[in-house]
Amino acid sequence: MDGSAGRCPHAGPCARGALGMNLLRFRASVGHVADFVHAAGDLGGRGGPMVRPIEGLRRQQAHQAGQRTRYLREVNLEGGWEEGDIELLIAGRADGIDLSAAVPVVEEIKTFRGDLQSLRQQRGKVHDAQAGLYAALFARRSDAELLLTRVRYLEADSEVASDIEHTWSRAELEDFFDTTCRAYAGWLLGAASRRRARDASLRALSFPHGAFRTGQRSLAGAVWKVLGTGEPLLAEAPTGIGKTVAVLYGALRRLPEIDAARLMYLTARGPGRASALQAVAQLEAEGAVLRTLDLRARETLCFLPGTPCNGSACPYARGYYDRRRAALGELLATDHAQQPCVIDAERTRRVAGTHQVCPAALQKDAARWSDVVIADMNHGLDPFARQRALLDPDEGGAAVLIDEAHNLEDRAREMFSAALDSHALRTLGVDLRGSAAALGQGLERMARQLETCPAAPALADLTPLAEQLERLLSELGDWLGHAPAGGLFARCRGTYGSLLRWWTIWREVQAAPDAWRVTVQFSDPGATRMALRCLTPAAPLAREQARWKGLVLFSATLASSEHLIRVLGLPQQTRTLRLGNPFPPSHQQVLLVGDLDLRHRARAASTPALAQLIIDLAHARPGHHLVFVPSFAFLRTLSAAVAERAEAALPDASCLCQRPEMDEAGRREFLDALSRPDGRTRIAFAIAGGIFGEGVDLAGEQLVGVVVAGLPMPPPDVERRAIRDYHGVDGFDVAYRIPAITRLLQAAGRLIRSGRDVGTLCLVDCRLAQPGYRRLLRPDWIVSETGCAGVGEAVTAFWAHHPAMNERRDQHAQDQDHLHHRPCNRELSDARTALPGGHERSPAEHVPRRSRIRDQGDQLDPDTESKSALSGPHPAGHAGSGNPYR
Repeated sequence: MDGSAGRCPHAGPCARGALGMNLLRFRASVGHVADFVHAAGDLGGRGGPMVRPIEGLRRQQAHQAGQRTRYLREVNLEGGWEEGDIELLIAGRADGIDLSAAVPVVEEIKTFRGDLQSLRQQRGKVHDAQAGLYAALFARRSDAELLLTRVRYLEADSEVASDIEHTWSRAELEDFFDTTCRAYAGWLLGAASRRRARDASLRALSFPHGAFRTGQRSLAGAVWKVLGTGEPLLAEAPTGIGKTVAVLYGALRRLPEIDAARLMYLTARGPGRASALQAVAQLEAEGAVLRTLDLRARETLCFLPGTPCNGSACPYARGYYDRRRAALGELLATDHAQQPCVIDAERTRRVAGTHQVCPAALQKDAARWSDVVIADMNHGLDPFARQRALLDPDEGGAAVLIDEAHNLEDRAREMFSAALDSHALRTLGVDLRGSAAALGQGLERMARQLETCPAAPALADLTPLAEQLERLLSELGDWLGHAPAGGLFARCRGTYGSLLRWWTIWREVQAAPDAWRVTVQFSDPGATRMALRCLTPAAPLAREQARWKGLVLFSATLASSEHLIRVLGLPQQTRTLRLGNPFPPSHQQVLLVGDLDLRHRARAASTPALAQLIIDLAHARPGHHLVFVPSFAFLRTLSAAVAERAEAALPDASCLCQRPEMDEAGRREFLDALSRPDGRTRIAFAIAGGIFGEGVDLAGEQLVGVVVAGLPMPPPDVERRAIRDYHGVDGFDVAYRIPAITRLLQAAGRLIRSGRDVGTLCLVDCRLAQPGYRRLLRPDWIVSETGCAGVGEAVTAFWAHHPAMNERRDQHAQDQDHLHHRPCNRELSDARTALPGGHERSPAEHVPRRSRIRDQGDQLDPDTESKSALSGPHPAGHAGSGNPYR
C-alpha cells in the first residue's frame, strides 16, 4: 500500500544509540503477523460449534501435562527483522517445544469442535504460519539444523488429536520468516513515512486556542510527566478548565517518546466521547498528524443484525480476508493537508459496504493502525468487550486515558458482575422444543435449579449449578454453530453471552470469594434472579492495568482520591493532582439551605416549602433554572407543586421534566428549550446522576441557577448493603456518602462552564450541614448558609451587587494575553512541584485533601434513580526517557 495507508499498529519509540536516530522500530505479535499476511477466506469460518477459551486452555494443559520431561511449555520467543531504516520486532509464546526427539519439535495447539477439514480449509494457512514463525524464532537460539513444526488439533470433547507436521531446514525457516516479514513490511513502508510525520508534528505541536487557561498547563504537564515514568495519575480538574484537550495534549506530546503504539481514550458517556473528538479536531487544526478511531459496538455497525457471523450465513463475512486489505487501505487513507482522519461509524460502514466486508471486523482491524482510539470504558475493561489486541504489550500496547473517572467504580462493578434469570431461560427453553428439544430441556432444567436455590446460598451450594451451566454452554454453543439466522438465533446468542458471563465471573469468585456477594431475588412464581455482585473491582482492574503502557484517570469531581486508589486497584505510588476552580469564586453564589429535611420519610412534609423556595429563586432571578432531585417519584411531586405556585407568582414561567426512558429526541427537546434564552423563565427538573447530570453544557444566559434538592443517595438495596458491609468502617462512605456527593458535584458543575458565566447554586438538604458531608464539598466554594425563607432575598442581593459585566470584560482581556504561546518541554516538566507523598501542587492551585468524618445514624433514601514549538533538545539533566520529577 502507499504511504497514506497507515501506521503500523505496534510502533514503539524511535530506536536510539547504536541503532541510530533514523531507525524506526515496530513491534507485532506472531499471531497478528501470521493472520495479516496469510489469512484467506471467510470471517468466522463456515459455522461449526464454539469452543470457549477456558475449554481450549484445559484441553491444552491436559495435553501438555502428559508430555515428556524435555517438553517445554509456553516458551517466550522474540526476534527482529530489518529492511532499510525499519526494524520489525516479532514476539509471542510458543505452546510447546519438544526437545526429547532427535529433531526438535515446535508445537502449535488448537482445540476445536466440528469438522477438522473445514477448519483447515479456513484457517490452516494461518495455523501453519504461526508454527513456522515460532520455529524460525527458536532456530535462532538453537544449534539444530532441522526443526519440525507440528500443528496439533485437539478435539474438545474427546481425547482424539490430529497432527499436521512439516520438517524445515534452518535456511528454509529463515527464508519463510523473511518472506512473511517482507509481506508485512509492505504496510510498514508507508507506516514509516507517516510515523515520522506524526512524531514530528507532535513534537512541534502548539496548544489550541493560543494560550493555556488556568490549570491547563499544570494538567498537561502532569500527564506528560507520568507517561514518561509509568506511574498512574489521578487528576481532578473542575468543569471549565478544558481538561479533555489538556490531557490529550500532554499525552500526545509524550507519545513519540514512550513505548506505546497508541493512546486509548475511555469514557463513560456520549458527551465525553464528543468532547474527546472535538479536542482531537482542535489539535489537528494546530498541525497534529493523527489517525483517530471512534470505536463503536458491533451492534451499531452490523449490516444484518441477528445473522450468524460466519461465511455460510452472512455475505459480509464470506470472503472477508480476501477483501480485507483493499477495504482497510481505503478506510485508513487520507490526505491530512485537506482533511483530518477520523474513522467513525458512518465512514466505516460506507467503506465496508463498498467492499462488501463486515464493518465490525473492519473497524477492529483499523483500530490496530490508529494513533488515538476513543471508546467506551467497557472496550478497555469489560472481560467480554475488552479490545485485547489494542492493549496487549506484544501488539505495541497503549497508554490509557480514562475520562469521567468518578463513574469507573460503579461501571467496573457492573463489568465484573453477572446474573441469571430463570424466567428468561424457561421461556427460551419452551420456544426451542420444536427445533432443539434436548437444548430446550437443558435450559428448563437450569431454570428449575435456579428456582430451588436457597435465599442466601453459600459458594459451595453453587458448584452443581456451575457444572450444569458449563455443560449447557457446550450444548448451546454446538447449536449456535449450525443455527439459521433469525430471531431465535439472536435470543440464543444473547443467552449464551449471559451464561458465559456468569460462568466466567464465577471463576473469578472462586479465586477471591470475599470480593463478590451472591444474591438471589424471588419475584413472581417461576421468576428467580441469581446474581454474582462485585463488591470491589480492585483485583481484576489491577491485573489489567499492569499490562498498560501508562494510565491517566481524570474527572471534574473526585470526592475522595484515597478511596478511588483503593477500590480501583491503583498502586500506592499513584500520583494525585487536584486543581482549583479556574473561574473567580464570585461568579458563583453557593447557598446551603439546611432547614429542610429531604430524607425520604420527610419529603412530603418539606415539599411545599421547597416548591416555594424554587419560586422565590426564579422570581429573584428570572431565566433558566435546573432543579436536580434524587428520584422520579419526587420529581413528579415537586414539579407539580412548583407548577401550581407558578401560575400565580410566575405566570410566564414554564416547567420541563425529565422522563423515564427518555429517547434521543426527547433529550434534544429538553436541552433545546434551555439553550434558547429569550427572557422567559423556565424551570427544568432532572435526576441527579442521570442523563442531564453530566456532560450538559449550558453557558451564559442559558442557565442562571441550579438547585440540588436532596442528597442523591444510591438505593439501600441488598447490593448496596453488601458493599457497605464489605468495606467495614469506611462502608457508609463507599456505599452511600461518596456516590451521593459525587452526583451532587456533577449536577452543580452544570452551572459555571466558562469565565463569563454567573449563577446561583442552591444546595438543599439538612444533612449537608453535617461534617461528614460538608467536608466532601468543593473546598474552593464560598458557601453561605441560609434558611429556606431567606433564599429569595439572598439571590436578589447577589445579582444586584454582582459586577458581572466588568468581570466579563476583564476575562476577555485575560483571554487575549499570551496569544500563540507554545510551551517548551521544560515548561511542561516544571509545571508542578513534586511532593513526596505522591501529590502535586502549585501555590496558586493546590487544595489540600481533608479527611472524611463518618456520622452515625445516617438516613438512606429508598430512591431507585438515581504556538512556540515544544521541540528541541530535552533540558539538561532531564532526558526524555529519564525521571522528570528529579
